[in-house]
Amino acid sequence: MNVLDVQKDEFEIIEYGIYQMIWEGFNIATIFFIGILWGKIAEILVLFFHYKILRPFAGGYHSDTENRCYIFSVCMMNIDMFLATYFRWEYAPFFSYL
Repeated sequence: MNVLDVQKDEFEIIEYGIYQMIWEGFNIATIFFIGILWGKIAEILVLFFHYKILRPFAGGYHSDTENRCYIFSVCMMNIDMFLATYFRWEYAPFFSYL
């Protein structure tokens, strides 16, 4: 059996996994870009990992598509960075959860 000789079902699973890895890499690159723009790399990483851990369990708003989720996430991260820049850091992330 050849390594590349996979069934159609297996190929679709592998294709989906690769797509998700690329999409996640794009999300992480965007987060770093936002952190660089705001000059707050450490803060954006803390928020990013907070969201990554909290979102699957918190419920709340769920977008219909990955693109809408991406846009919503980028907006939320920028709002958090705005609040972190112009308000005390301890209170800024709280406002984005409202």
